[in-house]
Amino acid sequence: MKKYFKSTNKKDLVKEFKQLAKQLHPDNGGDAESFKEMQAEFDKLLKTLPETENAQQGTERKAADIPQEMAEVIKKVAHLDGIEIEICGSWVWVSGNTYPVKNAIKAAGFKFSSGKKAWYWHNENYQRKSRKKYSMDDIRIMHGSFAVEKEKVYAIA
Repeated sequence: MKKYFKSTNKKDLVKEFKQLAKQLHPDNGGDAESFKEMQAEFDKLLKTLPETENAQQGTERKAADIPQEMAEVIKKVAHLDGIEIEICGSWVWVSGNTYPVKNAIKAAGFKFSSGKKAWYWHNENYQRKSRKKYSMDDIRIMHGSFAVEKEKVYAIA
């Protein structure tokens, strides 16, 4: 989770870092521990953020861009109460109050990620390339993300 930075690309991140470094540096009256935390967050974000704003394609996606298979899966769970549906790259994530409707979500083909406390679905062609574990914030940064509006689900594909 971001504590110090709000940037969505590397160019803005570097600008933000320079401003924060002036404020938080111990030589300028800042706290050494806060400065170290800020530096660690900067290093982590620098590895994951895209170069420019245009590189973050997932946030600019429209409902018409959703593949048919993904749209069908979303329609299976869109009617459930208390859930939030989010698309990150080629994955569909369902979060919120899912416990009362977990059997319906499971029947739609979703699997539960205990580390993220959310349900996920992806097409069967996916093959994991790394053993790294990413948080939801990291996934959103790397692949882009947008929430699916439940009212507009039936207009998809």
